[in-house]
Amino acid sequence: MKHSGQTVLWELWAALCLCTALVLPPGSPWLHEPALLYPGLMLAAVVPAAWAVWWVVVPPQPLPPEQLLEPVQRQSLAALCGT
Repeated sequence: MKHSGQTVLWELWAALCLCTALVLPPGSPWLHEPALLYPGLMLAAVVPAAWAVWWVVVPPQPLPPEQLLEPVQRQSLAALCGT
């Protein structure tokens, strides 16, 4: 399966958030390991902030031209009035 770069980043960020959530419960022995806790918390906060900045800075792609499903049919006013 082919993944785009953004898909891979989302998957890595989700895995990082899950790993960080496992560390955070009260009484967790990993809670006293700042070398493991702080980088995960920092990345869990920085990655969405970076994506928000990217979303604001990069302009959106232009919309494709409108394509009608069928040609427009012209009817005369007399045919519409029934005379």
